[in-house]
Amino acid sequence: MTTRPLLLGVVAAEDLKLEQLDVKTTFLLRDLEEDMYMSLSASFTVTGEEGHLICLLKKSLYGLKQVSRVWYQTFHTYI
Repeated sequence: MTTRPLLLGVVAAEDLKLEQLDVKTTFLLRDLEEDMYMSLSASFTVTGEEGHLICLLKKSLYGLKQVSRVWYQTFHTYI
């Protein structure tokens, strides 16, 4: 927490441009190339449906094993 004011002071004193990258959302919402399925939580219910429900993922979610590879491919294509 003490480095933020110092960093902002240096940026202001040197008339520099400051940019921010949100690392928490970097891996979110990337298109998946392969079919991935996720089981729904027990608290999610659909009237008239019994048994285990699953859904097909179209975008990556934080915590998936494939998410860093998908992010790297997107970054590599952009660069």
